[in-house]
Amino acid sequence: MNKSTGAKSENGAVAESYEAAVSELEEILENLQDGEVNVDELAQKVDRSSELIKFCQEKITSAEMQVKKIVGELDASSSGDSE
Repeated sequence: MNKSTGAKSENGAVAESYEAAVSELEEILENLQDGEVNVDELAQKVDRSSELIKFCQEKITSAEMQVKKIVGELDASSSGDSE
């Protein structure tokens, strides 16, 4: 993955992992807060941040669905054991 251009990784993901995306978002935020981003880079950084935020939201939603599925399976197996 190439952070400077905001390119997607070889597998098509915006970031390698949730942690990598959060880390890059933190780096962008620090650069913005420190005034290290010039006007020419600002739109690019905002666009990249948007991609990373969407990626993180998708990861969280996916994890939430997996947890609900597992809990549902556990509930179903627990109710079957009591009979």
